[in-house]
Amino acid sequence: MRFVEGSAISIVTEKFDFKEGEQVLIKIINSGTVPLVFSDASYGLRITGLDGVLYYTPAAAQVISILEPRGETTFTWNQQKVDGSDMLEGMYKIVAEGLDPENNKVKKSIVINLIK
Repeated sequence: MRFVEGSAISIVTEKFDFKEGEQVLIKIINSGTVPLVFSDASYGLRITGLDGVLYYTPAAAQVISILEPRGETTFTWNQQKVDGSDMLEGMYKIVAEGLDPENNKVKKSIVINLIK
């Protein structure tokens, strides 16, 4: 993991190709030197198609969450959409988005592949 001066966020998964039904462990890491603020307890986590269509966001308490420098939080995704149906095979983006102390948007995304 590379840490940088200022505001930065990183997303880490144990791999990029996941088989059907496999749990996806997602770590969101503050890889900068300033705290990051999020509008709820999901830490801005979203799973979208490559076209930006939203498929999943965790149910989360509507409380301000802060991730300190070098801090991390972990989510497990079961490859299901918000409505509980299974995701189809394909490539998807995992996105995390928050704000730095000056209210500038801090965003990162990675691409994973679901294999059936």
